[in-house]
Amino acid sequence: MRRTGHAPRNGAGATSTNEKKKPPPSIGTAMAHKSPARKLTGPERNRIAIELKTKYEAGASIRTLAKESSRSYGNVHHLLETAGATFRPRGGVRRAGRPWEETSNYSKTKAVK
Repeated sequence: MRRTGHAPRNGAGATSTNEKKKPPPSIGTAMAHKSPARKLTGPERNRIAIELKTKYEAGASIRTLAKESSRSYGNVHHLLETAGATFRPRGGVRRAGRPWEETSNYSKTKAVK
């Protein structure tokens, strides 16, 4: 048999053919079961799109809305787009000025000519 560095195929080299592999205890026990979102159509789709738009314009992020509604980021983004939401720029809330300049000691320690 040639050594390739790969695991043996078809169970060759297993300790016992009668042993079934059990999943680690952490899989499936720690995570809560999340039911999949069902497909939206018609007036229900419009109602949910408007509800998501209201929450988004109140300051909720698309990721938060996706998690709360059990839908994907892309689906929530598309619903917001359909509802006519104005999207915020990426990167979170923009602050005026540069806060690191006020607290930085760099300008105080640098020699000025």
